[in-house]
Amino acid sequence: MHTSVIFYVLASALVACSLGVILSRSATYSVLSLVAAMGFLSGLFFLLGAYLVGMVLLLVYAGAVLVLFLFVVMTLDLKETPCSLRRGFGFLAQIVLSVAAGGALFWQCMRAIHALPAQPPQPVAGSVEAVGIVLFRQYVLPFELTSLLIFSGILSVIVLAKKDSTT
Repeated sequence: MHTSVIFYVLASALVACSLGVILSRSATYSVLSLVAAMGFLSGLFFLLGAYLVGMVLLLVYAGAVLVLFLFVVMTLDLKETPCSLRRGFGFLAQIVLSVAAGGALFWQCMRAIHALPAQPPQPVAGSVEAVGIVLFRQYVLPFELTSLLIFSGILSVIVLAKKDSTT
């Protein structure tokens, strides 16, 4: 009883934050909504019993990557840009195609959910130690390349944020 109430609260908050990401006119508010959406999504993983995935999502994505995105967006000082498709047939066609694509995606998700067996989910196998062993033995090269990619992003932000001292 309590877990289903918590699920519906987290899921509705996740949907609201996701709508905030796509409906916000400010890039800063979109990133902040995405950080909140990641927090609610990690809460859903905690509810499923996947504590490692929830913590990685919360710490790595919401805590590091999206904060880096927020820093980049705030550094670039993006202004609101007017949408040229807000009037006329182009905007109406965009709305109709978006609703049709969303409906088709929803229909496919419902078909996939109904095709699942009615068994309860099995407990998550593996521990933090097992994930660490696999990560640092089999996938050490992609892990290090990802760290280099993040480091190059940080350096790019520093270069973009540096004011030109010659003018």
